[in-house]
Amino acid sequence: MVFARLLPFLALLHAPSALSAQPASDTSERGSAERASALPDSDRAHAPVTLVVHGASTARVREAARRTRLPITLRVVDPPRSATAPSDDGDASTFALARAAYVDADFEACLDALGEPTRVDDALGRHRRSVAARLAFWRAACAFAAGDEPAATRVVERMATMRLPIPSDVELASPTFERLLSESYATVAARAPVEARFDATSSGVVVVDDLDRCATPCALTLPPGDHVVRFEGPGSTPLHVTARFPGDPLHLEPSPASPTLAAEQWSARVASGADPEDAISLRLLAQAIRARNLVLLTPEAPELRGALVIDGRRITRAAREGELETSLEPLLRELLVEGAVLEPPPPLWRRPGLWIGVVLTAAVVATVTALLVREPPTRTELGF
Repeated sequence: MVFARLLPFLALLHAPSALSAQPASDTSERGSAERASALPDSDRAHAPVTLVVHGASTARVREAARRTRLPITLRVVDPPRSATAPSDDGDASTFALARAAYVDADFEACLDALGEPTRVDDALGRHRRSVAARLAFWRAACAFAAGDEPAATRVVERMATMRLPIPSDVELASPTFERLLSESYATVAARAPVEARFDATSSGVVVVDDLDRCATPCALTLPPGDHVVRFEGPGSTPLHVTARFPGDPLHLEPSPASPTLAAEQWSARVASGADPEDAISLRLLAQAIRARNLVLLTPEAPELRGALVIDGRRITRAAREGELETSLEPLLRELLVEGAVLEPPPPLWRRPGLWIGVVLTAAVVATVTALLVREPPTRTELGF
């Protein structure tokens, strides 16, 4: 009798579970979008989350990502590929034409084959020091052979100031021009060095004459005269300028790198042995794949490591042990909660289901207690 009366209350005890249970996850993109649209505005602003795997488990991650029950849209993409080697931009044909014209005593054709004088500085600014040396040498040799000794002297002195090596092509030059080379290099080497100062609007390094380098802001001791200064930094577009020292400190203002360039920088950085999970690599990767919210996963048994980058600035890290399929969702949830992409679960005392359960349990206990302690009605029977 007592248990029959308790059945309705025992059935109600299941109500909190029903109220707090999550619906079955819809693994399609439509289901992910519906769950994302149910988030507050602050959370919708952070969706989707781009997932990149550094390793050989991309297919497994895609499959595990489809099964996540997180209220976000996951976008799994491949990491950037390594950049291709640059071409010689026609340098080989340039030197072949210049050498042939020099041998034929056609010095005007030799100078024409070399192009603009600024080509020397451009080669230095693109890390092609040997190309710059050959361009400068042939320009000076052809000018000297054409009778323009002042122009040849200026080019040779710039070569010496930039400390360019004398190429093997010097074997084709006249002894008089060889003497000009040696005297100019000796003259420049005897000059007192000067200090050159550099700063930039973003972090990076300056490379002077593709020889000396320092991290900005910094200073270098250089021979007085013209120098080619290149700035390069992660996430910035490299630039180079020609500056004369001594002079005012050189202020450089690089522009942000394009996604394609950022991808090349990330690939080159990782290929050189840099940690793909350090702050610079993570920001480059987010810039390369245009991800406002990026998660980089590194599956290495026995753990799965993850790093979250938000707007290229805030970085959160976490790790989980176990198989990828079982640890992916908890790791993502931890990262996204720490990064304020997802709201953390409310404390136990703020969950409505808890208080409904408490009230119903108290009601059941009170009912049971009342039934147990209530005295049965007294019946008096008299028999004769």
